[in-house]
This record gives sequence, C-alpha cells and structure tokens, in this order.
Amino acid sequence: MKKRDYSIEIHGLSQGNHEFNFEINNQFFDLFEDVEEKVLNQATLSVNADLRKTPTMIEINFHVSGSYKLECDRSLRKFDHAVSFDHRFIFKYGDPNEEMGDDVKVISDAQQNIELADILYEIISLSVPMKKLHPEESEEEVVYYSTSTDDEEAEEEASNDSNEDPRWAALKKLKGN
Repeated sequence: MKKRDYSIEIHGLSQGNHEFNFEINNQFFDLFEDVEEKVLNQATLSVNADLRKTPTMIEINFHVSGSYKLECDRSLRKFDHAVSFDHRFIFKYGDPNEEMGDDVKVISDAQQNIELADILYEIISLSVPMKKLHPEESEEEVVYYSTSTDDEEAEEEASNDSNEDPRWAALKKLKGN
C-alpha cells in the first residue's frame, strides 16, 4: 500500500459530481513515518469522498465512519471508539505558492491528480478525543481529599511563621495597614 493509492486523477475528470471510496486500516497509518506513537490501533474506517468539480475549484466532502481502538487514559484498558463525521476540503485552481486556509489548498491547472493521504491522516487524527475515557468509566473527575484536619493545618502555618525571616514579618505589618 502506498500514498498514491489514496489519490484521485483529476486531469480527465468531467465537471460535476463524482464519488470515491477509500478503506482505512493499520496499513494506512504505517505509511506515515513521523507518528510518535501508535494512537490509532486496529482502525477500520470507511471514507466516502463526494467530489464536485467546477472550472475554478474542486470541493470534496469526506464522510468518515468506522472505529478504532484507544487506550483509556485512566484505566489503561483498550476499547473501541466509534467515529462518524464529515469534513469539507477545497482545492482551488491558481498559483500553488499562494497561501490559503487550513481546509483550502491551491493547485495548478496542469495538475494530474490530487493526493488525499495526508489530508485523510490529518482529519482522522484530529477525530481522536483529547480525553480518552473507557465507556465504563465515570465522566466525573476524580477528586482527592487531604486527611489532615484544620487544626493540623493551623499548626503547620504557625510553625512556618516562627521560621519566617524577620524582614518578611515587617512587610506583612505594612500590608495590614
């Protein structure tokens, strides 16, 4: 499997709507060398790309669905995370050196095909939740309480005050005024 397996030949493509389908699995993620760690494990995703070609641009609406395995941040248990989302990307004809937004890329009129592997990798990677929590885990935050009593805390503060530098004591007196 190569990145060019995730490209669309646009040179001979007629104006109008076209549909393309891609399957994403672990072999797809192996194509990217800069992955620090394997966040997406056992990925089984289906990508439906609805392409609309006009004389000035190509608009692609991606619909990604399927699942991948994640590791829970709290319990370290593996679980299946189902995904289903849409993403729009635009290729505009013009000067390729021109800078555009995140979801717009400028291509030349002579370009033969468009590579989608990097775009697909980015939008799928962004679908990974920041907080990976196993479905059986509670959404509530874990709160830890101190076992010390208020009297113990007051004693600690008093002992800290006795060890205090006299210059700080003079400044505290000024603060009180």
